[in-house]
Amino acid sequence: MKKYIILLFFAPIMLSAQIRVGLDLGRVATLKAGGEEIPYPGTKPENLAISFGYEKYLIGIVGIGAEYTHDLSDEDTFNTGFLYGAARIPFPFPFIKGAVRYGYSMPMGDAGERYDPGMAFGIGLRAKLPFIPLGLEAQFMRHTLSPVESFDDFKQYTGEELEFFMNSINLTATLKL
Repeated sequence: MKKYIILLFFAPIMLSAQIRVGLDLGRVATLKAGGEEIPYPGTKPENLAISFGYEKYLIGIVGIGAEYTHDLSDEDTFNTGFLYGAARIPFPFPFIKGAVRYGYSMPMGDAGERYDPGMAFGIGLRAKLPFIPLGLEAQFMRHTLSPVESFDDFKQYTGEELEFFMNSINLTATLKL
């Protein structure tokens, strides 16, 4: 009997969640010092990554989620874990909604050794027809991280803090459970 009660409790939660599988079509790492932001040496916009996630909307337009992004580069990988809050923004078109995400970004892989966790945000558009469980989402993501190494010499000479960003354009397919 206890198993059925637990199943009845978790079934509605699972039925209102969605699975996310996406592809980062372009990833560019940048450094910012002062007011100028420049591409990080050695990164190329054509770097690809694949992402897997789970998202649950609690009150219709506000939700929570988790996503893991795996870098497909052969070397110098930049994998991330991302725990976030999400919001849907209604648009005047019936099947299109805005999507905003903000949360905690954890670098993994080679990047986990060089950067401390930081914050990240994403903004995009989501299209989904009403009675079809599949949707499509395009979004821009920006992870803000700080280097593990101390750049005290840089700050001493310039008086500026050094910031690191990972920017990506992501195309994601969603499956509503």
